[in-house]
Amino acid sequence: MADTAGESFGRRRGNRLGIVAAVLVEAGWDVDLVLTRPWTDRDQRLQVPTLDAFPVALLRVAHGGDEIWFDSREERRGVGSIHALFQGSDGLVLPLSDPHQPVVRIETLPTFPNPDLVDELAVRATVDADGGAFIAFTMPLRGGQAARLLERLESVPEDQVEMVYRQMALSMFSGADTVDGEVEKTEDGATIRLDIIVPGACDSEDGELVCRSLILANPLVPTLARLPERTYPLMLRVPIERRIQLDLVPPPGWKPKKRQPRQLEAEWGSVSETLEPVDGTRQSVLRISLPAQTVSPADYRTFARFCQAIDELTMRPPRLERIQP
Repeated sequence: MADTAGESFGRRRGNRLGIVAAVLVEAGWDVDLVLTRPWTDRDQRLQVPTLDAFPVALLRVAHGGDEIWFDSREERRGVGSIHALFQGSDGLVLPLSDPHQPVVRIETLPTFPNPDLVDELAVRATVDADGGAFIAFTMPLRGGQAARLLERLESVPEDQVEMVYRQMALSMFSGADTVDGEVEKTEDGATIRLDIIVPGACDSEDGELVCRSLILANPLVPTLARLPERTYPLMLRVPIERRIQLDLVPPPGWKPKKRQPRQLEAEWGSVSETLEPVDGTRQSVLRISLPAQTVSPADYRTFARFCQAIDELTMRPPRLERIQP
């Protein structure tokens, strides 16, 4: 915050936080400048805290009995929220409305929902009796993910855009054949829509159709638990949140095999699923949630088994069975 609010306002760029703080103080609001750091550093206590140890500036504003946080780094959700990396951390409070008050330390910053960190996808799969599937795939992207996708599409010649969509489809559905795609810009980012034909999406096994191409979850073990042991902590700096929706439409004479919703709850995170009939389909909504956390070397093996259990649940393929006359 080296520039003054007036200098930044005059140039129309720079210290947005300073501009907001100056306006609110002038309007008579109670404004605190809160200097913080990533929650992963909060246990590094200092006898005499320094500004270098708390490099991130936020605002805490009080007005009419309400407390509002402002994070200028969050382009779309910076009012009433702060980035997940700083939630639950500690901070130094500098009262801007009453600068004669001493600087104090805040023990724990609040937590907020993090909708931009939720990975979402929805698939409607219409299965043929021979095991092929027509897949309507939808995935909203926000923030940097959306920007990178739009930049990628704009950088390729128009006659190669179809190849980009095909590469996307093949990365998710092995054996994808015909692919039609489009990207729709939205207020929060962009939405990918793909129509895909996947021959052999489901295999015939013991009188059932086993649809391995419709396993939509990505496994956790390769990224979080591939080592037999650790000598230093594993840090999940931001939460892992996934929502996976599958609407499964069976061919005539078939139905989704009856099963119980997948559920797992542990100190490390959770898996939950809802199953319900919707317009002639069975809709599965699978949620995978792991909060930001630190896994000590002593707990790593237990955490690894938890990741293996999640993968075992979420990587089970959908199954169809014949309707008995």
